[in-house]
Amino acid sequence: MATATVYMPVEEYLRSSFEPDAEYVNGQIEKRAVGEYDHSAWQKAIVFWFEKQARDAQIRVCPELRVQVLPHSYLV
Repeated sequence: MATATVYMPVEEYLRSSFEPDAEYVNGQIEKRAVGEYDHSAWQKAIVFWFEKQARDAQIRVCPELRVQVLPHSYLV
């Protein structure tokens, strides 16, 4: 089964939300790889550890944050 490629301007992607979440790579919307239970458990432990350090380290803890990694690539 063929899937259609969806092209979208970056401005529209940044104003949009997707369920499930999606990433933006070179004008295309791509399905985001999602971890299983073990991945989630480790992510929770790491976020919890960083949250405990946040005030002293002067950092903000933001899991699952959309980040621009290249001029035309945004990953979660």
